[in-house]
Amino acid sequence: MDGPKPVPLKKPLAELSDAELEAERMRRREARIARGLHPVEEPLPEGRVARALEAQKRERELAQHYANLELKVGAGLAEVQARYRELVQKYHPDKHAKDAEKHRAATELVAQLSRSYQALLEKLSP
Repeated sequence: MDGPKPVPLKKPLAELSDAELEAERMRRREARIARGLHPVEEPLPEGRVARALEAQKRERELAQHYANLELKVGAGLAEVQARYRELVQKYHPDKHAKDAEKHRAATELVAQLSRSYQALLEKLSP
């Protein structure tokens, strides 16, 4: 294995001060990371950066909901409702009752359309 080898302690762990214990813990952790035995933890962003990342995530999700309903981002409530009804009528599972595979696919598609419709309805409703 590559990386730093464990160094034996000069004193038993029980005799180390708090600062020495913390330094030893960090040294051992870095050795495990170097050998690939310990996952590297990424610090979570805080404050304004975290809020900006969360806002970007919400915008991507919202854009995906509009795409699922085959609409441009920013379409109004009436457009969303009309398009949802049109697509559900077009892809309704009952239209594919004879073919099990098509029925399953249509059921999944209508469920996805419903999730997108509900998300957009929550955002657009006053």
